[in-house]
Amino acid sequence: KKPVVERYIETIKPRIGQLNEKARKAKHQGANESDTRLIINAVLTAVLGYKLEDIKTEQRVPGGGKGRADYLLAVDDKNLIAASVISASVGASG
Repeated sequence: KKPVVERYIETIKPRIGQLNEKARKAKHQGANESDTRLIINAVLTAVLGYKLEDIKTEQRVPGGGKGRADYLLAVDDKNLIAASVISASVGASG
């Protein structure tokens, strides 16, 4: 039996491929932060399986002083990941 992480990767890999083309187009069309957020929302929900109610936007980061996160991801009402969004970028060399 394969490890859970390996099975998870196999499950999401095709979904990532589907969204990768959208991200490439967005980058080449000069996507702004709002456009990039639409792609990120799709990745978080369709690829990674987050529920919309677990995705908070424009949130103050607990313990982060005056800092704000574009995204705050939670599971079972526990904040797990804080992230900021600038613009679309694909790959290390884009």
